[in-house]
Amino acid sequence: MKVELYDSGYQAVAKLTIGPLPPPGAGWIAQYYANLELPYGASLDDVRRNYREMMRKYHPDKHAGNPERHKAATELATSLTNAYRILVDHLSKR
Repeated sequence: MKVELYDSGYQAVAKLTIGPLPPPGAGWIAQYYANLELPYGASLDDVRRNYREMMRKYHPDKHAGNPERHKAATELATSLTNAYRILVDHLSKR
């Protein structure tokens, strides 16, 4: 999934582009990989690296001057953080 944050004129919008479908039987965990723009089965190091890169790009503090963009960035950061925490927990148990 590719995420873009842009200003549509009236409101900030987080545009989500979904990539290839996960393998059959991947279940809920595949969506968390997609949230972090990673292929299913990526390593723990890849998860950490992509999470940090995406948070640097989409952190709400970077959009503090625009309330709509700040709100969209906050929602996106929450989703990214949730995916990161679940994937780290999942991969640490292996």
